[in-house]
Amino acid sequence: MPNMHTEFCDMYINSDKRAASVTLDDGTRLDILSQGIRSNVADTTIRSVVAYALIDSKPKIYSNNIAYCAQARPKEHFKITPRDPMKVISVWKGGKYINMVLGELTNKVKNHSYGFLIDEVKDRKLHVSFIHFRPANDPESYTEKKYFSMPLVNSYVSGYDTVAISITTYEGNRTYTFKIE
Repeated sequence: MPNMHTEFCDMYINSDKRAASVTLDDGTRLDILSQGIRSNVADTTIRSVVAYALIDSKPKIYSNNIAYCAQARPKEHFKITPRDPMKVISVWKGGKYINMVLGELTNKVKNHSYGFLIDEVKDRKLHVSFIHFRPANDPESYTEKKYFSMPLVNSYVSGYDTVAISITTYEGNRTYTFKIE
């Protein structure tokens, strides 16, 4: 078995609707070996979590999971702002994103909704809440791992020194603070 890597990345989909390359959070761009990863949309970039091995300096992708990726937005962009709990597995800053691996309790009866809500700006610090809506008719049966990325480069986030993101967990709120460079 080759050495495996699992990383968040931006996956570029070419005009043939096939994955052509990945750009890792450290800025490294890797052309993908010919594989069957397809998209419904051509010429786009998708935020993904890939497990891969390098073969002749090119990634051979063994698994690909789409990450929910959205800008932090002010409250007027949301119809509702629920903060249903999630399990925090890990949260970190990777390149131009805040990446999160969270556990969602679900029975997969209905789809959950997510977002990043700008709560306030105070002393050049942006305060953001992770929004999670769990439909009432989706019982909390088992934990499913979910991937999330919040871009740090956009009109709402630019110009601040730090960003603090709060996540509602089963043990209460947890806040993670990162410098924006």
